[in-house]
Amino acid sequence: MMRAYYIEEFADEIIPCNPTLEGWAEWLSKAAPEWGRDEPAKDESRHRAAVLRFDSDIIATCTGGEWTFSREPQATDFMAVRWGPELGWDADDILDGTVDALKQHLSSIASWADQPLHIAIGHSEPAVMLVYHASPLRMIVEAIQ
Repeated sequence: MMRAYYIEEFADEIIPCNPTLEGWAEWLSKAAPEWGRDEPAKDESRHRAAVLRFDSDIIATCTGGEWTFSREPQATDFMAVRWGPELGWDADDILDGTVDALKQHLSSIASWADQPLHIAIGHSEPAVMLVYHASPLRMIVEAIQ
């Protein structure tokens, strides 16, 4: 199980770093002009973040145009077809979290899917307030919103 944090002011279809507490702390410690930050974040700055808790991936395998799954998919808040094991995904591969959407998406790619696909499974958790600390470098969860 992994938690991903999406700081609202810096998350869109793409994010600038690994969405872990460590990833955000490292990214905030440097200027990022392409994201409108000309200097590192201020020590003890606070950032509201959405949180997704990820289960282990479902592995989907296509044989003769039929899909089988490492475990039966269930409806959830978030599903995405990954580029590969433990990798990200394209915006077009983010699904609405329903089993029907997953099966429909997989059926549209069955003609070229010659290797197992990893399906990210995420569950929304309450938003949190994150606090950036410059020394020692870290990001902590201050409060649940």
